[in-house]
Amino acid sequence: MPGLKELLAQREALQQELEQARQQEADRALREIVAKMRATWSGRGRAPQWIADKNRDDFLIQPSLFRSQ
Repeated sequence: MPGLKELLAQREALQQELEQARQQEADRALREIVAKMRATWSGRGRAPQWIADKNRDDFLIQPSLFRSQ
């Protein structure tokens, strides 16, 4: 049976691993959110800042880009 010092050391190590895992999960979630924010605008609702006061025809998706080659 491990002693008190050993158990406390194990707890500390697990807490550090837990904090590292939480940070990695938060980083992953943030990258996912940023990627979604950079996705295309559906054309519904208020126009985002990056397209406001610009010719929206310049941002149309060309169907030829989706054809398989």
